[in-house]
Amino acid sequence: MRAEDRVGIAVCAAVVTACVVHVMAPSAPIYYPLDPAWRWEKVPGGVAMHWYGRSAWSLASGVLAFGLAHFAAGLVRRDPPRWLPRALAALGVGSLALALAFVAQHEWSVWMTR
Repeated sequence: MRAEDRVGIAVCAAVVTACVVHVMAPSAPIYYPLDPAWRWEKVPGGVAMHWYGRSAWSLASGVLAFGLAHFAAGLVRRDPPRWLPRALAALGVGSLALALAFVAQHEWSVWMTR
């Protein structure tokens, strides 16, 4: 497999994985700027910034997915089908659009309805 194909497959895997993890929102440290403290549990009534922990999980999982996909694609000795790069690109763009729509809907429902 060509190096360009390996990188393309790995980038698509990283984008899809990061989007899925971002939407799943696993437990992560939460920053409370008024207390200047990090906590794992949610404090009722506190001003919290969940974005940092969620972004760290998303980026770490995307990097891991990139590395695994790049390694796995390197083990394949034949060229991928002609349709595969376009399908993976569409999957990556679609998952990114859905994740951004989820974030926009969440932010709208939390902050704009007050």
